[in-house]
Amino acid sequence: AVLSQRNIGFLSAETLDDCLFAAFHRSGKVFTMDDFPPTNLNGLVSWVGDANSSDTKGEDLLQSIHLFSSHDYKIDKALIYKYKKNELRLTGSGRFEQYYSIIPLYAFKSAKSNYIGDFYIVDATFSVASDGMYLGMFKKTIPPDWTGDFMGFFLTGYRVDISLVDDKGNSVPVRFNQVPSPSTTINSQTYTSGVTWSFEAGLSGGAAGAGLSLSSGCNFSSSRTREIRDLSIIDNSKDGGIHYKLEIENLPELINTQPPAISRSTFDFHCGWVWSVENTAESDATTRYRMKVTLSDMNYKSIFSDVPGKLPGVRDWPINSEEFFIDLPVPNRIPCGNVKFVNSEKGKFMTDIVFIDSKNPSDPKSYHFDPSGSAYSYQECYEATLPEATYTVQYKLGVTSYTGKNISVKRGETLELQSGYYVK
Repeated sequence: AVLSQRNIGFLSAETLDDCLFAAFHRSGKVFTMDDFPPTNLNGLVSWVGDANSSDTKGEDLLQSIHLFSSHDYKIDKALIYKYKKNELRLTGSGRFEQYYSIIPLYAFKSAKSNYIGDFYIVDATFSVASDGMYLGMFKKTIPPDWTGDFMGFFLTGYRVDISLVDDKGNSVPVRFNQVPSPSTTINSQTYTSGVTWSFEAGLSGGAAGAGLSLSSGCNFSSSRTREIRDLSIIDNSKDGGIHYKLEIENLPELINTQPPAISRSTFDFHCGWVWSVENTAESDATTRYRMKVTLSDMNYKSIFSDVPGKLPGVRDWPINSEEFFIDLPVPNRIPCGNVKFVNSEKGKFMTDIVFIDSKNPSDPKSYHFDPSGSAYSYQECYEATLPEATYTVQYKLGVTSYTGKNISVKRGETLELQSGYYVK
């Protein structure tokens, strides 16, 4: 959970099986080594230097929140054929899964923009597992002493609709800051999903309680081209609502060929968009929103030939519609600034760093400790994002404690401090 909240990518089981060493950076970069003794130490040193370089872009530090939901469904004891007291009944089971990678941001009023409000960068994956639904192509002996052919159940398509609501289920005024991708795609071998987005004004990032301040805005891209076969994507999204209809093409009408792979195995669909919700108040940590997701028009088909010399019967098996509510992470709506605290004293380690809000020194919430508890050697730097305020800093150099006062942290700005400045 900690890794996912820090935007750290997950490693596959195959990677982990072959991996003896893995290093993770807060930007989401991952370094692995699969040999011992290690022959790639220079590569590790280079990776660390690159991951921690001073020109690391702010957008590399954006924190994705990963959300997941699943729903099981089935066609239970479906009556395929009946002759007097003899019946052919079949059961299939499937699963619909939703994966979301969401970056919550808050735009605060600044010299560059008067826009105030939330942004939600959303990358979504909808996965339909039909392996348990598709029972294959087979023959079945049925009375009176005749063999019938069956094929099913195979997916024909589904519809997904997403709207933004408050915690009571009421609609929320929302607009697209980037329209959903992909757009309608028919008769194509590829489609492009994901988000390419930029914002020039000041932003605070991450979920409430976390911290990130981007004074110059950011550029972000998760756009990716994906292969597509036997699928039509129909995009009817508008007015802040996501509306996709997915139709599987090239479905069989006779029991002479297998249905397309996406109709009888696991089928993933990827999309992305950016929502904006205006006029949420600064420092508001309570207003929260939800995604209302409606799955509908999901349908399977079967084909059964029960009369010799006649065309087989094709039958639809609709799946019940379902609604899901997915809680969006609350953005950090507190205007923040960045602090870089450099140890400028040779031969001494800097430790026990804490920034204290000067207005409320008796309030435990005013204390911002270094969560890593690290010891910083000469020229190493402690970096933090703090709410806009005036602070006192306390720290140690070696065994000696020092205090710095009247440290003004301003929204969207980066303040650099030297540990030696407060040494008398």
